[in-house]
Formats: sequence, C-alpha cells, structure tokens
Amino acid sequence: MSVKLLFIVDEDIPTFRSDISVLFGKYMSQNCVNVDIIAGRNRFTKELDEWESGKKFLYRKYKNKIVMHFIAFSQIVAKLIFLDFNRYAAIQVRNMPLPATISLIIARIRKKKFYFWMSYPTSEGHIQRSYHKNRNSEGFFKFFLPWIRGNLGKLLLYKIVFPYSDHIFVQSDKMKKDMVMAGFPSYKLTSIPMGIDILENDILPIEDIRLKDYRVLVYLGTIDPVRKIEILFKMLAIIKNTIPNIMLLIVGDTHDKYHLDWLHEQSIYHGVNNNIQWNGWLPQQKALRYVKASEVGLSPFPRCNILDSASPTKILEYIAMGIPVVCNDNPDQSIIMDKAKAGFCVPYTAKNFAEAVLKILLQDGIKIKKEIDTIGKNFLSSTRSYEKIAKKLGDIYHHIT
Repeated sequence: MSVKLLFIVDEDIPTFRSDISVLFGKYMSQNCVNVDIIAGRNRFTKELDEWESGKKFLYRKYKNKIVMHFIAFSQIVAKLIFLDFNRYAAIQVRNMPLPATISLIIARIRKKKFYFWMSYPTSEGHIQRSYHKNRNSEGFFKFFLPWIRGNLGKLLLYKIVFPYSDHIFVQSDKMKKDMVMAGFPSYKLTSIPMGIDILENDILPIEDIRLKDYRVLVYLGTIDPVRKIEILFKMLAIIKNTIPNIMLLIVGDTHDKYHLDWLHEQSIYHGVNNNIQWNGWLPQQKALRYVKASEVGLSPFPRCNILDSASPTKILEYIAMGIPVVCNDNPDQSIIMDKAKAGFCVPYTAKNFAEAVLKILLQDGIKIKKEIDTIGKNFLSSTRSYEKIAKKLGDIYHHIT
C-alpha cells in the first residue's frame, strides 16, 4: 500500500539539493511513497521541470529577501489551507521553523501525521551569520534580522515543533546524539545521511582551455563564511612552492557579497589569485564534469557544533567521480574516509591540507585511484547510494505512518 506525503521545502525547483531532487524526487515513488511537494519558484523555474514522485505546488520567490520570506510564507500557508488533505497521510517540512509550526497545527486539526526534516541546524546558522555580519560592519539592520529570525526559529523548533512532531529526520548520527542530549526521545529520531545517485559514473571530464598544463584541485560547495575556505588559499601558496602550475577550481558561491569581495582580497594577499578559477554555481552535471577533470577533491568542514552535525555531499561526489580526496575530520567524513579508503582525512589547517595534496600529486595518486575504483565505489553503492537509502526510508515511512 502506498503512503502519500506532502513535503514543504525551503528550496526552488529544480534544486541542486540531492536529498530533495534525487531521494524524494526520483526514488521514493519506487518504494511506494508518493510525494507532492510545495517548493519555491524563481525566474529559472519552468513548468516542465520534472517532479517524478507526485504533484508540485510552487510559491513565487523574489529578489528582496524580506519581501521573499514574507510572501513565501503567505503562499505556503494559503496552499496548506486550500489543499485537499484527504490525499495525504502526513505533512513533512524541511528546515523552516515558522511554516513547520503552522503545518503542525494544520496536521493536528486534519488528524494527519507531522514530520520534520532537519538537514541543517538552520536557526543556529542564522544566529551565527548575524554575528559575522555585525563583525564586518554591514550595519545593525543586517545583523538584527537574521538574529531575530534565528532566535525566533529556535524557540519555535525546540518548544513546539520538535516536542509535538510525530517523527524527526536528521542528517547524521552526530545530529541525532545532539537532539537526544537536548531531551528528545531517540525513538522519534532517524538519521538519514546524504547519498549519491550511482548512475553518475558515465560523466566525462570538462574540456576547458583554462586548465591546460595545470595540476588541478577542486572545491565543490558553498563559500559562506562558516566554511573558511580562505585556509585553502594559504594551502595553495604552500603547494605553489613545489608545484608552480597548480590550479584551484572553486565551484560554488555565497550570497554574502561582502564576504566574496573579502575572499578575492585574501587570494591576492596570499599571492594565489592567478591560481584560482572562480566558477560560481553550475548545473550539477557540469559541476561534476569539472570534478572529473581534477586530480584532487577538497572537502573542508571546519569543526564547530553546527557543521559537526552535517553530512557532506561533496566527498561522495568526489569518490563517485573516481578522484582522491583530502578532507578534514568532520565526524561523517571521518567515517566515510575510514571505510572508502579514498585519500587523506586530516585536521583543517593549510599545512596539513598542503602536505596531503602534495602526497597525492607526487606520490600516492595512482594507488588511491585504484582503491577508490575497488573499495570506495563499492562502499558508495552498498551504503550511500540513494537507491539503498530510499529503500530504508520507505520502510520507515510505512512503519511510522
């Protein structure tokens, strides 16, 4: 018997978030869980964008962030009020405290189950971001709004949403332990780590004339302040002393223009601005082609309470593309590297990363690639493929619903 789920997310369709697009959009319907989605729509969204698991209900996104949040929330509530809830066994909200609170109330009125999906401690992230903006003198207003949003969201989540949810999905065992330590029962919590669609193996390396005659490293992901990618510039300066023709591809971006400008200044300060190629966000297939053209994939996740609970995706994508990895000792990354034998897991310092990269480029690269082709990819297919994760998740939905 099929379970019908209404899923409300904080992303646009189409999205590069693989837990939404692949896990729910592709595989859940194959496990008798049909998912209708309420998601954002921007100027790039097309009506023909596929959502294989069910129907999609889109709310409009706007450039002005204050207007966007207010109108998005209003549209979500309007859709919840007028939807036919006889279709659904449960409502699930991803990361959004206020829509989750309203959805929880509606679920109780409609006598439906309510689940919360936490891929990231969003409220704590807003609070941390507010202090970063304040330190960078962006003005009281830009500090105050994320601070209010973070603290209000935290209050709603910990006092209303978490205690009264029927189930909470978190992204890692570390996040689950943190929630248990905060007083929430273990039986209401399930960790669903990030995975990968193994069918991406036929991707070809990008042909980019700018990479000719360079030894190429790649960083795939956000460059928000919390990621501290400026450490990679110091790493690059060390490597450059041994390998002058080194190139770092940055495939990702940040909405923080002040921080982006500061990063460019840092690359100049460390003398590596000509050894960095800034690509911004790219469609997933094109981004992975850049990964395929690289010799080493970098996955830094600075150690802090917020990021320690994360389940990084980029390390899985590097392994799937068959390239050696240098990452730091984030809990989930440590587990993956121990089992996948895909490179080096070291503390996140410029010196440690530089030494690990040089060891791959000058010594162990061929050996590690062979281990990835045998041990690493077998680990992905048996443990972190979305096909396997979806089967586990489908069984859980049928049990709790």
